Order: sequence, then C-alpha cells, then structure tokens
Amino acid sequence: MDLAYAERPKPHLHLAKGMTGWLQAETFNIRVTTPGALAKTPKEYATAFEDFANEQGRLHGQEVSTKVLTSQAPVADMDAAIILAIDAPFI
Repeated sequence: MDLAYAERPKPHLHLAKGMTGWLQAETFNIRVTTPGALAKTPKEYATAFEDFANEQGRLHGQEVSTKVLTSQAPVADMDAAIILAIDAPFI
C-alpha cells in the first residue's frame, strides 16, 4: 500500500478482504519506503501508514497489522524487506 495514492480506488484491498475472510486470516500490510513528502521521519510515516491501514481494516471488517521498513533503495530492497517483515513481523 502506498499513502501517496490513498485517495485512489483500492481494488487490492477488496481482494484482501475476500481472501482473509475466506481463510479467516489477518491482513498484514508492508511498506518499504524512504522518508519524503508524506512524512518527515520514518516514525511519522509508520504512524500515518498504521492509521490508514486501521481505517481500511474498519471499513472492510478486517483485523490488520502493519510494518514499515525504511530503505535508501526501496525497489532494490523490496524482496529482502518483505521476507524480513514476514519472518519477524513484530520486531
């Protein structure tokens, strides 16, 4: 999920709702990012991302968790960051 596009339609969230409901699972949102225009610090961005994910969870009746990982090269680090977040989601 990308907060820069928070106002756009979110078909992926509808898909996640269907899958998590069917599997009786929780949605885990991961974002690999660099601080920028949306937030001045990684902590500020993580708070905004968590608020956004929680609101979407309420709208779709889902339990959600979030993890924001900061990287100087988010595209290059994406795969490793996702694996890190899945292996240790609450570090």
